Amino acid sequence: PSGSDATPSVDAMVAALEERLQQNPDDIAGWKMLGRSSIQLQNYPRAVRAFEQALQREGGNNGDTLAELGEAVLLESGERVNGRPAELFEAALALTPNNPKALFYGGIAAIERNEPASPNGAATPRRRRQRRTATSR
Repeated sequence: PSGSDATPSVDAMVAALEERLQQNPDDIAGWKMLGRSSIQLQNYPRAVRAFEQALQREGGNNGDTLAELGEAVLLESGERVNGRPAELFEAALALTPNNPKALFYGGIAAIERNEPASPNGAATPRRRRQRRTATSR
């Protein structure tokens, strides 16, 4: 058969992927694919859950996954790059200093805080210390 009848819908493919992940929950690549697909479908809560599953199985030490999770959390909140998303992007940059997504959002976070950005997009260490000192008073 040809045409749209022969091609499964994106929703059906995502549902099949979710089913496959229930059978094989340690499939890190599958969780990441579900996260990316969910972002494309604007299902941000599902994207967050999927990237959290992938990150958990990676031991929390993958800068790319941290950046993807940060983006999903940011899109889900619909707010500025602060709080958890900013922390995730900074953690991603600590592991992968040239991560394009973390650099982009890290720079936006610095601008939103009226802080100078370091070359890697994160707030400079001096500004982070100032911010911590100011909030601990």
